Amino acid sequence: NLDIVTQAEVQNAFPSIRSDIEKAGRAWYAAELIDRFSQVRDPDPQIFELLLETLHLIDKRARIDEILRRFEVRLIGKIGYQTELFQCVSCRDPLLPVDSFAFSIEEGGTVCSRCHHLSGVVRIVSLDALKVLRLLQSGDDETLARLRWSSQLSAEVDGFLRWVEIYLLEGVPRSA
Repeated sequence: NLDIVTQAEVQNAFPSIRSDIEKAGRAWYAAELIDRFSQVRDPDPQIFELLLETLHLIDKRARIDEILRRFEVRLIGKIGYQTELFQCVSCRDPLLPVDSFAFSIEEGGTVCSRCHHLSGVVRIVSLDALKVLRLLQSGDDETLARLRWSSQLSAEVDGFLRWVEIYLLEGVPRSA
């Protein structure tokens, strides 16, 4: 059963995305994540709005990587996999500020130093990366816009999110 589209009208052509190959590639990546995480014939207006908002930001701003990290964290939350970043997923104690944390992909959140040996697949996350992930998750776009990430911190957050996506998708996005 195929639907037939006979007419369409462009609402926003995103001229900057259309004329910049890097922005176009990142926009395709965002669209691929939506496609891979969504169910066929199950429209989700919140996810559509998130994609549209992200395309507007990519079209208008220069810090594309940070925009995509914001998109990834919020998409993961909207599809039901919001990660726990404020308390240990094992013992439920609040996380204390230490140098690094373990993140359990199987349990969906951070684990404290007392519990991380009890978890299966874990990844170490620095305190700074945890703070950025919390900020991305919180929706505080004003603070996020003022924040300047080091290349090392950006690579850590990107690697962490890629690890989560690969786990959830059971494979690597083609346009990554």
